Amino acid sequence: MNTHIKSRKMSLTRRDFIRLTGTTGAGLAAANLLTACDSLSLAGSTEADVYKGEVFDAGGAALNIAIWGSVWTDFERENLINQFEKDFNCTVQIDNGPMFFPKLAASGVDDPAFDLVNQNLPEAAMALDAGYYVPVEEVRANVPNAANLWDFAFEGTGIIRAWAGLGLAYRTDLTQQAPVSWADFWNEEFTGKRGILSPLNNSFTATLFMMASKIFGSGVQDTEAGLNAMKELVPIKLGDLSPTLDNWLAQGEIIIANEYDGAAWGLAANDSPVAWVGPKEGVPILEQNVSITKGSRQKKLAYALLNQMVSAEYQAKLCDFFFMRPTNKNVELSEKFQSVGVRNDEEAVKNVWVPDWSWWNSVQAELSEEFDKIMQG
Repeated sequence: MNTHIKSRKMSLTRRDFIRLTGTTGAGLAAANLLTACDSLSLAGSTEADVYKGEVFDAGGAALNIAIWGSVWTDFERENLINQFEKDFNCTVQIDNGPMFFPKLAASGVDDPAFDLVNQNLPEAAMALDAGYYVPVEEVRANVPNAANLWDFAFEGTGIIRAWAGLGLAYRTDLTQQAPVSWADFWNEEFTGKRGILSPLNNSFTATLFMMASKIFGSGVQDTEAGLNAMKELVPIKLGDLSPTLDNWLAQGEIIIANEYDGAAWGLAANDSPVAWVGPKEGVPILEQNVSITKGSRQKKLAYALLNQMVSAEYQAKLCDFFFMRPTNKNVELSEKFQSVGVRNDEEAVKNVWVPDWSWWNSVQAELSEEFDKIMQG
């Protein structure tokens, strides 16, 4: 079957940019951001950027990083950053976004707003394609702890340091047969009792769409098959956030949802009859992906921080607190994970799937328009 919408080269037209990034903050106009993207130039690395794992005196340098706000920043400061500042004689300045690419585009590749960026891959792929990030292999070579990570940790734009599985959460008491495949989401017993997030351009629904294209069509990029599969889901309940889906599951308003593993485990821990399955065709991930900017004046310091971020000791703390899975092979999972059957071994990561987000970004604007029409009936 031919694809409905063909991939376009990532040239970041005005229309694409606005659809991909949404409304930008701080008074940044989309036109200015697009101009910044057009004027990119590459910044090379030097011998001084090479990091081999040592603690060094950064001479009071400022390291600008972008990470999630609120509880996430509080955790990182308390458990990592405060000590890092003392050990390396530096100051870590934090921006909480949540959209980081517009600020990178406004600052330019040669003098980027950030040295290190933690974000999800759809946005990170935009920045990589626009020339902002150090290539993955260069990052890998300068992070000694990378030697202890699962291979899929390098399928992003830098290093994936934590992840959650995207799959199917369902009511065990209301389901006739437990799902094992993505195709089961389309089973007749779930008609009118399914839940997904809307709009289309989020990691949850985007990966559901790609899996539908694969299962019901010729492959992930068979968007015509994906759109046809979306039609078969209507009527369906559309949520704005993951907790909305969780509430509907707990109350029995829906029987099954495209949800991440930790949410379902949280419901089960609160005595809701909810289980989660990673479908056999593959488990997309909701990832914490860390990139280093090409134009950073503090690459060595950024590598040093990333090296600590992916250490077994720190990943164990981070993942236990946020109920996410580690990418470091040497992390010993706590009882919290063991109680829901989660392991950190080759078997547990064999079905992990990291989509081609660069391709998705090139087609999602048109697909989103079609998706909205379908969902509106």
